[in-house]
Amino acid sequence: MRGLLTAHAGAGRALVIVTHQLAEAWELATRIAVLVGGRWALEERRTGDVGDFLPRYHAVTGA
Repeated sequence: MRGLLTAHAGAGRALVIVTHQLAEAWELATRIAVLVGGRWALEERRTGDVGDFLPRYHAVTGA
């Protein structure tokens, strides 16, 4: 599945991936959005690594 997603993204196609696996999504994405209670809580361009993102993720999710 990862190969298929990477191939489509590499071909310039937009993909929307919905998952609870943050680290896996981080590897595949160029932008990350977080929904909390069905509402858009955070959206940003992926920069750095997932460890840099976690404090912002925890701040909006309370997790």
